[in-house]
Amino acid sequence: IEETTPQAQMYLESHPIVQNNFYVSSLAGQQSMYKIALLSKIPFSRLIMLDLPFKRAPRKAIWGEFNFQNNPLCFVAVHLESDANLEEIRAEQIKWIIENFDNQKHISPVILGDFNFQDADEEKTFIDAKFKDAWLELKKSNTGGGTYGVMRLDRVYLRTDTWRPKHMEVISNKKPPEISDHKGLFVVLESIKP
Repeated sequence: IEETTPQAQMYLESHPIVQNNFYVSSLAGQQSMYKIALLSKIPFSRLIMLDLPFKRAPRKAIWGEFNFQNNPLCFVAVHLESDANLEEIRAEQIKWIIENFDNQKHISPVILGDFNFQDADEEKTFIDAKFKDAWLELKKSNTGGGTYGVMRLDRVYLRTDTWRPKHMEVISNKKPPEISDHKGLFVVLESIKP
């Protein structure tokens, strides 16, 4: 969850449906305007909060690992700098996250969140590091992937030989509580490890 609203934070921290059915990363220590969270129905094998470098305002990345039958998978939720003219800072933030994975070859990384990309050239850092855009893998087009109007600010990137995207769609948040000013992404990954 990106840019968690105060109503959504109260919901995540107190609602019985969330508290009884999900493991939720901490929202503590995050500036209110940029809070992010990971939710999971299964326990994390490792969960850490990282300070993103090269930022103008305090921003975090949430790193959550799972070990599915010896097929490790790690989700990193991010909310990168949003100003249109900060492409270089976003690229440095992405490089920093990817370098953390390069030191842990046994984990299949999935990096997701609000990347605030303003044009197609911004995903070059992911492409150079052999990451794939889950939406483009499944849909073969940017059409229909808008999470903020028609803009594809929110994305899911993965680099793995043992997992693949099976299904993906944009979902709305029209029912209370309002979780974010962006629409959400729903993605199903399936294991392809023999």
